[in-house]
Order: sequence, then structure tokens, then C-alpha cells
Amino acid sequence: MIFFANTFKEKKFYKLLSDKKNVIFDFGCGVGIWNKSNLNKKIKKIFLYDKNEKAILEAKKKYKRNKKIFFIKKKNFFNNKIFFKKNKIDIILINSVIQYIAKTELKKILTMLDKNNLNSRYKIIITDIPIHNRIIEIFLLLFFDFNRFLDALKLLINFSYHKTLFYHNSIDMIFLEKIFNVKEYQNLNKFKFRKTLILTKKN
Repeated sequence: MIFFANTFKEKKFYKLLSDKKNVIFDFGCGVGIWNKSNLNKKIKKIFLYDKNEKAILEAKKKYKRNKKIFFIKKKNFFNNKIFFKKNKIDIILINSVIQYIAKTELKKILTMLDKNNLNSRYKIIITDIPIHNRIIEIFLLLFFDFNRFLDALKLLINFSYHKTLFYHNSIDMIFLEKIFNVKEYQNLNKFKFRKTLILTKKN
């Protein structure tokens, strides 16, 4: 199933970047959250990765004319360090996907990202982290974001969506704080009842 781009707040995201040209790795990019033609001057490159091949096909159509956006294959990312050796990644963005990743799997992903990335000053930005379970979220949307509430109802009657698992507690803070400095930040998506975490490497 393809989850279409949500309301990612690009301008607020750009405030978290350094003034130099940043290289971004968008993990779980879906169909793409970035402006298809104009990217902020702080961005040098964006690498997109998603295991959903249909979503990647949609993203490739969207960004076919954007020379700053590149796509990476799964084998080049998970099986070796070649990708990270060739590209000094400044920002790893995990946007609105951890609710579909189990806690143990998320630990493996974050450990792998930390181990492979050779840039000691990088940040991992995890956005749209659920605080409540799916039913409570839908109830809150009814009162605070009716348009997104209608979108949520469409998902609920979609059979393929029923097969997705939803985790609102996949973040293990004890694990995170052993490896990273952790800062909580406002959600970088429109839904205010979720949050963002910013992880930086401990010295």
C-alpha cells in the first residue's frame, strides 16, 4: 500500500539545518515530501530510500527533473558501508514511518545508521512520532483536523491498511539515550498530537 505525502513542514525543518550545504538521507521516503522543483539553498543532495517499490516509482516520476534528488537501492544501504563512505550524510530523516516499525526493528535500524555513518556530527530527525494509539488519534483528528480525519476514515475502510501494524510506543528512550543526545521538538508534520525527536552523536 502507498501512503501519500503528508503535511511535512519543510520551512521548520530547514531551521534545523546548518548553513552549509547539507546532504540528507530520507529513510522511508514514500512518494516524497520535498518540493519537486525548488529546494532550500542549504541542501546539496537528498537521497531517497523506501522498501515500497510502488512508492519509489511514484517518487521517481515526481522528481525526474530535480538534479538534487537521488534514489538508492536497498542492497547498497543495508549490506555494506559503500553508500556512507561515498556520501557524507549530515541529516538522516525518518519521517512519519516509525509507527509502522516494531521497537526491536527500529533499534536495529538506528544502530546500523549510527555504525555506518562516518560523519560524527550528523543528526537523526525522527518526526511524526505517535503519542496515542490509532483509535485515539482518529478521535482527536475529528475535533482538531477534520480533513485529515476524513483521510483517516478512508484508510480504515481500506483492507490493505488493516494489515499494517501500528506502534505508538516503538521508541525505547533508554536505548536512545545510551547512544545519542536526545532532544524533543515540535512535530514537523501538521498533526500536533505527535512529536519529533532530534538525535545527535554523543562525544
